[in-house]
Amino acid sequence: MHLNLLRLRYILSALLVLLIMGNLQAEENDSLLVIGAKNRLFSKILEEERVLWIHLPAAYHDTNERYPVIYVFDAELNFTSTVGVQTALNRGRRSHMPEAIIVGIENTDRTRDLTPTPAISEKGQATLENSGGGERFAAFLEKELLPMIDSRFRTSDRRILIGHSFGGLTAINIFLKHTRLFSDYLAIDPSLWWDDSKLLKEASELLQQTKLNNIRLFIASAGMEKNVNPTHEKVLSLPDMLRTVEQPTLRWHYRRFDEENHGSVVLPALFYGLRFLYQDN
Repeated sequence: MHLNLLRLRYILSALLVLLIMGNLQAEENDSLLVIGAKNRLFSKILEEERVLWIHLPAAYHDTNERYPVIYVFDAELNFTSTVGVQTALNRGRRSHMPEAIIVGIENTDRTRDLTPTPAISEKGQATLENSGGGERFAAFLEKELLPMIDSRFRTSDRRILIGHSFGGLTAINIFLKHTRLFSDYLAIDPSLWWDDSKLLKEASELLQQTKLNNIRLFIASAGMEKNVNPTHEKVLSLPDMLRTVEQPTLRWHYRRFDEENHGSVVLPALFYGLRFLYQDN
């Protein structure tokens, strides 16, 4: 019964997101609903143009307020859900989080950008063609994308990074190796099995060496696939490592969603993850 009620809550949350999105930034033409705009940035580092999906708070142009920025990988899949969940959490007198600028990063070569290392098979060939560009992509974020957003919009010092699957793998890679780029990380079913779990093998030492001052991390996994998907058991290894680390101002939480699969886990992870990251703020 408890699981059925929990499932019902997720369904109701999804319906709420859809209802809220219908009220977001409606233009004068009442047949058109707008929740954001596409921008383009040519990256010298990646040597290509990148498309960004940008949502501004409803009151952005009426105030001088500075806003936190949420960066979301896989904009094509996750941008609208993130806007809807963030808007839901901002409603009411005692909202769970403030309004935010939301930046979705559209893919060009997803495997290249969202894998930190090239995965090599026993025959010496990459298991997925053109993999392993994650560090170059991190440089694009640090040197091009984040400065551009900060220069064009009124941003605060709060930066949240959200990634799912390969995007979650990249979020964990940046959390471990480029920690100060973001203040908050939300990794949803991260593909920590990648390249024979190389990042996990490095994680224990990195967690001991890196100063994680005032960093927040939420890790989610999909419990339905625990017996068929290697992701599940690999994800569990990271919370086990975090429990052994002395990082007094690191605030982290792991949650498994037992009735969700790799695709459906995104919505509840966004809802509970963003609530956690803004808890006591």
